[in-house]
Amino acid sequence: LLCFDPASAVTADEPEGGNWRCMDDTCAHRFAPLSEGRISNGCLSCAYHGWSYDGDGACVKIPSAESAESAERAKANPKSRVRSYPVKRGAGMLWVWPDSSQDALAAAMAVELPVSQLLSRLVEQKPNIGYMRELPYGAELLGENLLDLAHLPHSHHGLGALNRESAGPVPLRFEMNPEPSSSILKGPAPLLQASVVAPILNDPILKTMATRRPLP
Repeated sequence: LLCFDPASAVTADEPEGGNWRCMDDTCAHRFAPLSEGRISNGCLSCAYHGWSYDGDGACVKIPSAESAESAERAKANPKSRVRSYPVKRGAGMLWVWPDSSQDALAAAMAVELPVSQLLSRLVEQKPNIGYMRELPYGAELLGENLLDLAHLPHSHHGLGALNRESAGPVPLRFEMNPEPSSSILKGPAPLLQASVVAPILNDPILKTMATRRPLP
């Protein structure tokens, strides 16, 4: 997928524009990567033959067409369109709704972004606090990874105080619809909250820190 702002030449590394779009990174003509192209007059132009697309993925220009009539016929062909996806901005990130159907935009706008007010305030105060990393999987697998603390000593051995020799069971406590546990958390409580049982004894990070510097 390719995210871009038709109003400027910034990329997803600098999400400062207000009209972000997302589409397949494949030109409908010869399947060249559109990410190799450029933004011109609010449209994304392919670097191979100059086919240009608006923010909705519709082809608006075919420079090599023999005539204006043939260009219009080709642009009207559904196969000349690149699939596009609804985009929202939140907490300094671009959120893509992975559906290109006619009802996708309405469905995407009806869903609230899973961004806490705490995170939103943090990004407002420190806009450069985050970083971008491309991961070849969805949010569900990422959430599972973040809850799986037992992998830390092995996968992140040598990072800070983490050490594979300190690996062990990590008992978790799960709570449904808990009350906010901190006064800085405003708004609805999360549907599911997980915490480590006796973290100083079982949390991989805290346990190795305690080993290096025993608590008084």
